[in-house]
Amino acid sequence: MNISRKLMVIVSLTVFEVSITIWAALQLSKGATFHQLNSLHLKYNVEYSNAVSQLMETEAVDVDYLRALIKDVQRQPAECLLQVNAVDKLIMSLINTSYALDICKKDVADANVVLAALDQFENQELSYQDMLMQLRRAVDEFTENSTRFEKPITKTVNFIITVMLPMIVIISLCNILFISYLSRNISGSIRGVINILSADGQTDKGDTVQNLIQRTSGELGLLLKVAVERIEQDAMNEESNSLLKKIVDSRTASLKQANEELEQFSYRASHDLKSPLTTTRQLIKLIEMDMAQGDYQEAQVNLTKIDSQTTQLIQLVEDMMTLAKADVSEVDAMHVDFSDIASAIQNKLAIQIEASSVQFGFSFPADGTFYGEYIRLQQILENLIANAIKYKDNNKTTPMVSVEIADSGKSTVISVKDNGLGIPKEYQHLLFKKFRRFHPQVSQGSGLGLAIVKKHVDMMKGTISFISSDQGTEFNVMIPKYKGS
Repeated sequence: MNISRKLMVIVSLTVFEVSITIWAALQLSKGATFHQLNSLHLKYNVEYSNAVSQLMETEAVDVDYLRALIKDVQRQPAECLLQVNAVDKLIMSLINTSYALDICKKDVADANVVLAALDQFENQELSYQDMLMQLRRAVDEFTENSTRFEKPITKTVNFIITVMLPMIVIISLCNILFISYLSRNISGSIRGVINILSADGQTDKGDTVQNLIQRTSGELGLLLKVAVERIEQDAMNEESNSLLKKIVDSRTASLKQANEELEQFSYRASHDLKSPLTTTRQLIKLIEMDMAQGDYQEAQVNLTKIDSQTTQLIQLVEDMMTLAKADVSEVDAMHVDFSDIASAIQNKLAIQIEASSVQFGFSFPADGTFYGEYIRLQQILENLIANAIKYKDNNKTTPMVSVEIADSGKSTVISVKDNGLGIPKEYQHLLFKKFRRFHPQVSQGSGLGLAIVKKHVDMMKGTISFISSDQGTEFNVMIPKYKGS
């Protein structure tokens, strides 16, 4: 194989490697888009459910409004179906998650059924009670579809992360080895030519000139043949020998420069891929050693570490999605029952609360209701409580987290207090910045939790303040009441 073909092989392998990496990144992005569409589906379904509940109380049917809500719900699964290509379908079929597409199709069909029911009611072909029954059934079906959709999509994203990243590492290693081999091959050919041109009819391994010519192909073989013919023709002519030496030196310098450029290209390509894959690559090597030594228990530990890194990456993506969604201003206000929020958070964080042995308290006024944005309030409380649990002080006998909701007239005050590690004074001005963690030895979180809280508070035109020391931290959030409250 001549040098140009070797270089073409190197370029082709590099393009293939980059294409696989970009494709994996696009697949992860598509998974994040599916999660976002499902979140929007849940949001619109909540709006639709509220409209149905109000309809049951007032019996005043706004068909156009209901139809618009149903189409909003239907738009998300329809978009998911449009996003899926043949490769996605093949992957989902192989890992048994293709039923996610069936869920989307069912969701679209369910929406069409309830839209048809509204048309029949509007044309007086369907009674109010039958129409209401169809609407209520659709609420349950939309909710079930959203819940079922989350699992296969999460499984598909996990598959991309756990399979594609190791595959990219393996392809990268193979490319590095093959490029190194080609570099040595070119260097060896150049050294063979140099030896022929500097020796008296033989190489340093004892090969004759004719044998080496027969074994050398491509540009180097042609160069060697021309050089040898020139040496044989002008062996007795000093001037010819001098001219030949200049030609050989020039060709050798060009080949050496090409080889150096090739080695530099190989180094840069491997270096650019090394940084993001170092950790996974090292773990894979450790697993190979463990398997070779029969230490399957240690191999399982390292596999768990890879899974942990995957989980952290997913958590980071989810946190970044949550932070991005916090910028959405079109969040409808509704009557919020803090007892519902308290139950939801306690259920979601039950494992963390139990594992940390934290004494958890939640108090709110007897009325316990607030007219505002449910999702924002829940995420504010959830992130503050999760942070308090995460950064508890193990040196204290009784770790404690207390939440108090109070009505100050024009505002609702949320107070979350703990007796944890506290926030170092020198870092307090950075508290609400993105990707900031002040106790990395305690937690390996994404560093986005308090940034999410601040974003939600700002979007509701509220304020957040805190007091912190080594005795603990207290966050106070003031949310102005909405006009509808």
